[in-house]
Amino acid sequence: MFVVPGLNGVCTLDKDPARHGASGGDLDRRIAAAEARHPAVPTPVAGQGENQGWAMGVDFVGVVLVSAFIGWAVDRWAGGHGWWHGPWAMLGFLLLGFAAGVRGVMKLAAKGAGAAGGSGGMAPLPDDEDDD
Repeated sequence: MFVVPGLNGVCTLDKDPARHGASGGDLDRRIAAAEARHPAVPTPVAGQGENQGWAMGVDFVGVVLVSAFIGWAVDRWAGGHGWWHGPWAMLGFLLLGFAAGVRGVMKLAAKGAGAAGGSGGMAPLPDDEDDD
């Protein structure tokens, strides 16, 4: 028995499980019975939306950063030749990267909506019949 000073005097904590009718083996048996009654079955959909959201965000940011770096490199290379002044290549590549990132996110969203059984608000594209 442990004695702990309390606000209104002394509080005792009894560590003897026999007094409370529960032993360590009894607790283990009850936990096992509860787990058997309620099995944890992970569903394939659990966390899929979050994973897809992270994939979209990383894809978008990555495309924009890589395209901005390519534009910066073109500006540095062209600026060293004396005929190019300003960050125009970086701005142009940044806009192209933004457009490519938006397109990639839309494609991932449409693919995710198709896997979930919905249309994602986007109508399917018609088949191209000009191939003949």
